[in-house]
Amino acid sequence: MPSEDRVGMNELDVYTRIVTERERQNKLWGEQAHTDDAWLRIVIEELGEVASALRNDDHSGADRELVHVAAVVVAWMEDRDKQ
Repeated sequence: MPSEDRVGMNELDVYTRIVTERERQNKLWGEQAHTDDAWLRIVIEELGEVASALRNDDHSGADRELVHVAAVVVAWMEDRDKQ
């Protein structure tokens, strides 16, 4: 069952949330450069947070963490593009 903050979410909303999260990450940590192994560890850690939210039946938390996963994957892709 969708949570209230998911009602009416469309593709643009999803992409906007990912871009906003990338901007937040850049402000927190600046431009990141890691090995693929390090990026993979970061993604796995974020996926663990998704799993934890789902185990706790926290659907809005899971959505938030999925945005983090997507934003980290985008950062990884940006980093690979610069290498």
